[in-house]
Amino acid sequence: MLVKPSFKKRLLLTTLLSLSATQIFASNNSEQIPIGKLPEWVVPESYDLDFKIDPAQKGYTGKTTIHLKLAQATDHIWIHGKSLTVKDVNIISAEGAKTKAKYEQASEVDGVSKIKFAKTLPAGQYQLVLDFNAAYDQQLDGIYKIEFEGKPYVMTQMEAISARQSFPSFDEPRFKTPFNIRLTIPSKYSGFANTQQTSEQAEKSGWKTLSFAQTKPLPTYLLALAVGPWQLQKGPDIGATSWRKQPIQLRGIAPDAKAEKMQQALSETPAILKTLEDYFAFGYPFDKLDLLAAPDFAAGAMENPGLITFRDYLMLLDKDSPVFFVQNSFNVNAHELAHQWFGDVVTMPWWDDLWLNESFATWMQSKITQKLHPEFNADLERISDTADAMKSDSLVSVRRIRQPILSNADIQTAFDGITYQKGAAVLNMFESYLGEEKFKQGVRNYINKHQYGNA
Repeated sequence: MLVKPSFKKRLLLTTLLSLSATQIFASNNSEQIPIGKLPEWVVPESYDLDFKIDPAQKGYTGKTTIHLKLAQATDHIWIHGKSLTVKDVNIISAEGAKTKAKYEQASEVDGVSKIKFAKTLPAGQYQLVLDFNAAYDQQLDGIYKIEFEGKPYVMTQMEAISARQSFPSFDEPRFKTPFNIRLTIPSKYSGFANTQQTSEQAEKSGWKTLSFAQTKPLPTYLLALAVGPWQLQKGPDIGATSWRKQPIQLRGIAPDAKAEKMQQALSETPAILKTLEDYFAFGYPFDKLDLLAAPDFAAGAMENPGLITFRDYLMLLDKDSPVFFVQNSFNVNAHELAHQWFGDVVTMPWWDDLWLNESFATWMQSKITQKLHPEFNADLERISDTADAMKSDSLVSVRRIRQPILSNADIQTAFDGITYQKGAAVLNMFESYLGEEKFKQGVRNYINKHQYGNA
């Protein structure tokens, strides 16, 4: 993700409220609320997500089915959920036995909830089914609604921990699972998700249900949806390569009547993708590639596999656009496409290793720009970024690149120049010391060894 300074928030107040909530709940319970990592004896294995979304309304309804494994007998589990109204909960065994359950918000600030079962259940495979509803977020997080030129749009931003306010989930990067997504939306709107649409079914009263192909194993923070009067712009074909047997469908998605301005960004994308595939010796791993220009978006861009989201000014260009905008569009696109390997194929298990996503993507973006557009002077920018990193190192308040994450607020503050620019500068140093070819082989080994998992 490429962030803006305004994205940093909720530090001291969040931490204090979190500790207060934990103490209040713990005073009546022998078990502490897991406000950091959830217990390891419950493991999600896949999700079926059904959403009914109308951008004209104030909220949406959903049904989450989580296929999970209990490693021990228990009468409850902990899960993430925040600002959700959960109407019904059942847990179903592999044999089909259904047990009623109750959803309780344990810490609203941290988005941690407890699900109590009507009886103790043995270890084994289960389906946890939750029916819920929620309001669209008003702070550009989770599933949120925006108005643009008088028309309503719904889209998402799950990173870092906003999936929990969108649907009940195990909202940690170590929990990578496949997702099956269905969207029921008004017939007049378009709907998109991380993967290709596989079917469309007409429903009563002017609704339709869109089903999408199962995703590769993903963490919850990479889930993406978009619903509304979006307009499609077909991009150039990305043909098969020696690293990838299937061609990739490339499309631009923009607010109504704006998609034509995405031609510039779309035209640059195939060369970026091919350069990345050649470097990694690993084909683009997802079944489509949509670039979405968002009219209101908190981050600069977000690397959701198959549905990358950008601030609209980075995508909507024409012949009169300033050179800076054109160059910035290319650089951010290269950064997010690098994330398809650094972060999406291989994901850090916890937020203290965020540098494995952002430092590597920043470093790789510079290499891509230098190769494809040397006139953009990415080599000079790299020197400038390294100088800035050295200035940060001179401060008493400097932190290390791999910083311990002790609270949710720590996660947000980790998206900074230390993680991005200083991390990239250190990688440049390692590459210089080892040599480009040896370093590249190490990166290839890393991606292949940990593909679709955590490291």
